[in-house]
Amino acid sequence: MKLNLFCMPTVPAASQEERAALRPIGRNAERYHAMVEELRTLAKVGDELGVHAISTTEHHFHTEGFEANPNPLLLFADIAARTERIFVAPMSVVVTPENPIRVAENVAMLDIMTKGRVKVGFARGYQKRWVQIIGQGVGVTAAQVTTKADDENNQRIFEEFEEIILKAWKNEVFDYEGKFFSVPYPYKEGIDGWAAVDFTRKYGADGELDENGIVRKIGTVPGPWQKPHPEIWRTSGGSRSTVVDAAHKGYVPFLVTPLADQVLDSCRLYQSEAAKAGYDLKLGQKVGVTRSITMGNTDEEAWDMAMRTTGEVWHNYFNHFGFGEPLRYPDEDKATYPVPRQFASVEECTARLADCGMSLQGTPDKIKRELENLHRCYADGELEYLCWMFNAQGMIPINQQVDQLVDFFHKVWKPMFG
Repeated sequence: MKLNLFCMPTVPAASQEERAALRPIGRNAERYHAMVEELRTLAKVGDELGVHAISTTEHHFHTEGFEANPNPLLLFADIAARTERIFVAPMSVVVTPENPIRVAENVAMLDIMTKGRVKVGFARGYQKRWVQIIGQGVGVTAAQVTTKADDENNQRIFEEFEEIILKAWKNEVFDYEGKFFSVPYPYKEGIDGWAAVDFTRKYGADGELDENGIVRKIGTVPGPWQKPHPEIWRTSGGSRSTVVDAAHKGYVPFLVTPLADQVLDSCRLYQSEAAKAGYDLKLGQKVGVTRSITMGNTDEEAWDMAMRTTGEVWHNYFNHFGFGEPLRYPDEDKATYPVPRQFASVEECTARLADCGMSLQGTPDKIKRELENLHRCYADGELEYLCWMFNAQGMIPINQQVDQLVDFFHKVWKPMFG
């Protein structure tokens, strides 16, 4: 199994009271630099230990200091230059409010700079505050937390932009006529007046210009180091359609599903749908599962650490965006938006995360037992990826973060997986 260290870049504060006193902490340059230094440290330690990849999310305008990373590709260019083996894996690049050509170019450039140490996830964007501002040119609104019509429009933009990115990576030159984006633009007329027609005919790619010197196709530069492109990851919060789509496209779904039967069902679905697409995979192959992990010398010590990290983050932040919904038990009443499942306290949230399996917490031996069941997909399989949602970053001192990572690797990961 391969370990992905998934950080949601958090501007560090010693307590929630200090975070409030320093508001807006996300705009505090010294604290933001401290966050970058923490991420650099975790990446370098992970690289030395043999962690497979490091990931972060992308979000904008987070003056509150949680998930405060507007440019994961820029951050990972820095991290890649300081490490040797660890993959850098933006998880995910939100493509709907962006220019898909720029996304294709930037990811390919990072792939070139790292000689193929890139994996990438694409996301639709679920936070209205920034998706609608940055994506105003294309008219996109946030996914999931808006109306059905807005969600469907977001999905159409996502599918079109993802198709353009893949065309840019796979083809020396290409054209595309879509509802939201065209290559060239305007598509039917092409681009007249390109000044370097003879130069392009001599040194450029075949098919860029027609017989009249009109630009009809383009080739993005550079092409990716990995052929045909970096491995693509896709986050799935339990949607069967997302798992099916990933299976048919050869993507790796990362399941943010807590209950054992949900994980097993998704792994079986992925395996069967991948077979329809011509992929002969074992149960759990090319599948990842996301979990928070907190380890202590005793269960009580681990609980205290989980309360100060995972519990605080989920209760005070993720709760507001409906992330409590996947933590419902099957016999609980389902909520109808805009009233998702929430928890009354940090204690209740921490307990539910552990009870339903989203959070692994306890002694090394306890975590080994739970991880072994997860690795087997709760059946006869072998999960390929574990995504560790590392909620400790920014919530506790960096030396304690490093201790969690090192102790987990030596006491749990290495004994289990070598």
